[in-house]
Amino acid sequence: MLALAKEGRTLDEGVRYATGRLALIVPESSPVALDPRLAGLAAAVGRGDVRRFAIANPEHAPYAAPHARR
Repeated sequence: MLALAKEGRTLDEGVRYATGRLALIVPESSPVALDPRLAGLAAAVGRGDVRRFAIANPEHAPYAAPHARR
């Protein structure tokens, strides 16, 4: 939205109306160990235990990347 506003394609920069949070949920039998820093996820990916993982592009998702916050 900020890029569109800078190009003059919107009335203004808009207003933040919500903040999203991401959650990682795995079954008890998962090889992914849950931890706040996602080290368990990184280790599982490194071992090849994770076949698929998807997340929205933070540049396009409504919760935006931390560096894009004002």
